[in-house]
Amino acid sequence: KLEDIATVGVKDGSLLIVTVFDENNMKAVERAIYDAKLPGIVPQRQDTRTIRIPVPKATVEARTALVSNAQRLAEEARVQIRRVHQASIKKGKYEKHSVELDEFRRLVEKNVAEIDKILTHMKKTGSR
Repeated sequence: KLEDIATVGVKDGSLLIVTVFDENNMKAVERAIYDAKLPGIVPQRQDTRTIRIPVPKATVEARTALVSNAQRLAEEARVQIRRVHQASIKKGKYEKHSVELDEFRRLVEKNVAEIDKILTHMKKTGSR
């Protein structure tokens, strides 16, 4: 996690300052920021331990793109949860109406609901 290897601060409301604790983690942090492929985000190395990240004002198009990307990621997460669920059922060979199957189903429903809740919250805050 980023919070384990660096601090993140905000300057002037539109500039993130990431300061890594150990210089050896700098490349990994930069790579992770680039790999996130956030639209309009271009990290700039300030010194051996600091990255400046100017954050552009969100346009309607950018917000729409972020919500669209979040919807895609949410669907991928739902599919992955269901795959793990099915693999667990096959591997366990449980009785048709067992406690384990009920627990698996409950966990799937709980996690899918959490994904839906996060996505709904993002849509509400993204449309402002």
